[in-house]
Formats: sequence, C-alpha cells, structure tokens
Amino acid sequence: MNNKIDLKNVAWFLTLAFVPTVAVSMIIRSIQVNLAGKTMVYYNLFLLAGMFFPGVSAFIVRKFITKESFEDSGLRFGSWKPYLQVALFISLIRIITV
Repeated sequence: MNNKIDLKNVAWFLTLAFVPTVAVSMIIRSIQVNLAGKTMVYYNLFLLAGMFFPGVSAFIVRKFITKESFEDSGLRFGSWKPYLQVALFISLIRIITV
C-alpha cells in the first residue's frame, strides 16, 4: 500500500469539486425562493446537483488523471433494497421538513 499523497491529484479533485459547487451555491443564493412557486423546484434541483460534484470529481480524477481502475477502489454494491430504503427515507424526511 502506497501511503504517499500525490498533491497534484488532490489539487485536481479539490478544483473539480469546489469550483462547480461554489458556482451552484451562488446560483442558489441568487434565487428568490418562493415556497409556493416554481422557484422552490429550481432551488431543490440546484441543491441536488451540488451534491453530485464531489462524486463526479472523484470519478474524473481516478479515471482520467490517475488512470486507475475502480476494481481496487473498495466500492462494492450489495443488494438494492438498502439503497431504496435510504432513498425513500430521505425523501420522506424532506417532504416532512418542507
């Protein structure tokens, strides 16, 4: 196991993760949220998009910059039922709190 940290790869990840996230955050701040209108839908979509940037950034860095495979990354998907339960639970919590 290599314990050396490659700062170039870390910088790539941070740049790819934070630049779009900050841009989306600025867009969210500029939207005047109307709880009864379409702006709430746009607000939630931008918020959801911001959550995917770190994962997409990790994929891009691993696949295209470090050229590593995903077999040794430790990502394993098991049964689909826990994922469905978590998705439904989060959706329910979101509906209750809005």
